[in-house]
Amino acid sequence: MLMRKRKLVIGVLFVIVATSIAIFLFGVIKRSFNTRTEASKPALIDANANGTSPTNVVRGLPFTSTSASLDRAKQLIRNLRNIATKTKDVQALFYGNAALFAELRKIGPDAVTASLDEIADKTSPESLRILLIEMVTSMAGRSDDRVGQVLMTIITDPEDVKAVKMQALQWIPAMGNQSAGTTLLEMLPKQTDPDLEFGMTRALRGFQVPGSIDILRAELADGKTYLTRVAAYHALAKQGGHDALTVLQNSVASRLATGSQESHPEENTVSMHGILALGEIPDASSLPVLESVAKNPANSVSVRNTAIQTIATIGGLKATQFLRGALQDESNESVLVYVARAMSFAGERTDASACLAKAATVSDSYTKSELQKAAQELQQKVTR
Repeated sequence: MLMRKRKLVIGVLFVIVATSIAIFLFGVIKRSFNTRTEASKPALIDANANGTSPTNVVRGLPFTSTSASLDRAKQLIRNLRNIATKTKDVQALFYGNAALFAELRKIGPDAVTASLDEIADKTSPESLRILLIEMVTSMAGRSDDRVGQVLMTIITDPEDVKAVKMQALQWIPAMGNQSAGTTLLEMLPKQTDPDLEFGMTRALRGFQVPGSIDILRAELADGKTYLTRVAAYHALAKQGGHDALTVLQNSVASRLATGSQESHPEENTVSMHGILALGEIPDASSLPVLESVAKNPANSVSVRNTAIQTIATIGGLKATQFLRGALQDESNESVLVYVARAMSFAGERTDASACLAKAATVSDSYTKSELQKAAQELQQKVTR
């Protein structure tokens, strides 16, 4: 029975890990074109892999811009455009022509200029525009206002291609222009396409915009896609402050008032990200909500475990006292694994003996080893 539960937990946690990685690195994508874009990211973003330092393209630093280098950049883009007309596969376009992209990147600022012209051209193949957006934002980013201007033109153009708009939404927070956040906030309530609604909500995690709390709270409604709700939780946490914290606390409490079911992984994902968002505004006032979630056996193991980890993240005496109680009282050995890990993080050296005592009472070898490991880590702590 324990093994079956553990397999269920692992399955749900796999969904959570996949979604978390995509949200926090701005990489959650719902369409295949965005999946392919993600696959190309490591090679494009790592400028040093191609021998080009990002500082070479920072505006204000000296560089040599010649008509020859600009002409070469334009020629490379023309070549890539011709190739891109034959394939919509972003990954195939990049990996099949990595040498051309590497040469383009080495040109530096003139490549940014030529690329922005191509990105702004709506007749250009979407696969090329997607890759060039990623390239210029990683090269120039905050150093060149033109990049943000081009991205916002794409985002606000109702006629532009969705795939390109999603890529622009993914990268606009990195431009550092707070006015872009205000524009996105104005657009969000009017957005009817669920993918773009998600893209805008996710992008707002990169901005602090006055008056955003009510609009983001509306994105937590049950009728929204689960990815939009996940993004809304983290966007609210980014806003910070008492009002955002209150919305997060009330939302988590109401969602989990009657427990959760592990058979609904998407809803479990939403619940977990609400809990994680509370950890992004670490405040002791969230502990009663989190403790209630953690203690309730009607909640899924994955939800309870996330609450326990967030309690440890918030820390403080009350958090440690709760974990001590959970260590004594918890009978679910899958949950005990996370209690042990949280205790090793938030506990005191004197808590080691309690972990060892609990280890002696459990039957599962993995849980026992985690409790013993926590005891060892606690014993190495310096007494405060």
